[in-house]
Amino acid sequence: MTQDILPSLVSRLLQKNKVAFDKKELTFQIQSHPSYPSLHAITGVLDHFKIENIAARIPTDEESLNQLPETFLAQVENDLVVASRNKKGFQVLGSSLKAESWSVKDFLEKFGGVVVAVEQPEESLDTSKNSYQSNILPGVTGLILLTLLFISGPAPASIIFLILALLGTGISLTIVRQESGISTSLGNTFCSNASEKKDCDAVLNSAGATILGKYKFSDLSLVYFISLSLASIVGIIQGQNVAGAYYLSLLSLPVTLYSIYYQWVVIKKWCLLCLSIVGVLWAQAGLAIFTTGLNTPLTTDSVLLLSLIVLASFGLWTYLRSQQEELRSIQKARTDHFKFKRNFELFSTLLHQQEAIDTTISNKEEIVFGNAQALTSITLVTNPFCGHCKPVHGLVEDILGRYSELVKITIRFNIRHDDPESELVTITTRLIELYEKRGKDICLMAMSEIYGEITVEDWFVKWAECSDPDRYLKVLEEGKAWCHTHKINFTPEILINGRPFPRAYDRPDLIYFIEDLSEANLSQTTAEAEINAMA
Repeated sequence: MTQDILPSLVSRLLQKNKVAFDKKELTFQIQSHPSYPSLHAITGVLDHFKIENIAARIPTDEESLNQLPETFLAQVENDLVVASRNKKGFQVLGSSLKAESWSVKDFLEKFGGVVVAVEQPEESLDTSKNSYQSNILPGVTGLILLTLLFISGPAPASIIFLILALLGTGISLTIVRQESGISTSLGNTFCSNASEKKDCDAVLNSAGATILGKYKFSDLSLVYFISLSLASIVGIIQGQNVAGAYYLSLLSLPVTLYSIYYQWVVIKKWCLLCLSIVGVLWAQAGLAIFTTGLNTPLTTDSVLLLSLIVLASFGLWTYLRSQQEELRSIQKARTDHFKFKRNFELFSTLLHQQEAIDTTISNKEEIVFGNAQALTSITLVTNPFCGHCKPVHGLVEDILGRYSELVKITIRFNIRHDDPESELVTITTRLIELYEKRGKDICLMAMSEIYGEITVEDWFVKWAECSDPDRYLKVLEEGKAWCHTHKINFTPEILINGRPFPRAYDRPDLIYFIEDLSEANLSQTTAEAEINAMA
């Protein structure tokens, strides 16, 4: 499977299951995952977006298939496909991104047993509102344009010529996106399933598709049709003749002959998108020849206007093209950076370079979230009034939401405790009291609010003050003394099994390594147990 297809398949899976997602961010997260393009990259990214999912191997029989959702990812003959159940069996979308209909029997013959399924949210995704809002501006613009064209009362030939120019613009834009590796419906329809005689990529990426060693014919095609569209619109609205556009369409005919010759004789493969452009150019030239278009004399004004539009379109596209290439380069560098940064072996090496310290204290009344028996222990040294601690508390919530069984998270306050009446002492003692008397969930909720945007006054109104602060001051005193002993003077500080979180990483990166840390700690514990058993 082509690696770039994987984000498209996952996007289709989520769309079919009506799960809301950011396609651009989804693509980035999948491609930057260290194990890309494996199934682990898919499930890891789905976990990252908090999308309920499961990857499993199931029996290859009809009964097991019936237990799956309507749409799921499946391994079929060493390929990954999106399978959607229908009346005839399954609609299958594979690496070619062309949908095929398979019977249940055909599917089972090719099915490898590995599936990835997502849970459909209780509230179905309603994209109609977002789609409506995103189409307001183009819709209003089109309505105004149609009104102006109607008022101008143009000849039918002028309208047809404009429609052809707009059609050519759309096809040219599709070709540009196809060259950039961006999936489009039109590109998938015309360019999927390459064969001995048909291969869009072979034509578009060939040497003959470039002119002057810098510009591709797709760029010139897009500029050409945009210029014709603008010239036609301006001419129609102003009541001027568009003879310049008609004559320009005739000059394009030699290019179409070159394109056909190059595909037929040199490459010996056809690009259906390129042939579509040829068809549009011939239609425009025929319209110019067989209507009164060429009987309209050229004027200096019309030639100057067309020249200005062509130059402006070319200059604008050249600038946008350079920006696009720069953005693509930045995106690739960003993807490579995150893929490198999320490599667990690198993270583990940097982590174990840190000197480990003993994080235990004698007092057992500290706040501990997650699984107290977990092999991965995270100690968070924090302060409710510390601005930098707020996002770290959000990280703690994310980790607990996804990996509560894999981690033990100890909250240790580093605060001044010599003033029992201070707001800071009152808040922290109340948090410890809530943890002891009302449980983890209530304590976590209260912590979320004090680390959030709520005012101290409002927090006290909701959660009240500690009923017996003297009882919990001992916890604060021991926490402060421990911080002093180990020279932890600033908050927040994150310790993983006693080792400081590596400074080369951003704290939010921790969530990407929880599973790997748990597996590594389990392997180490198992190995130590085996050694002890042999001793």
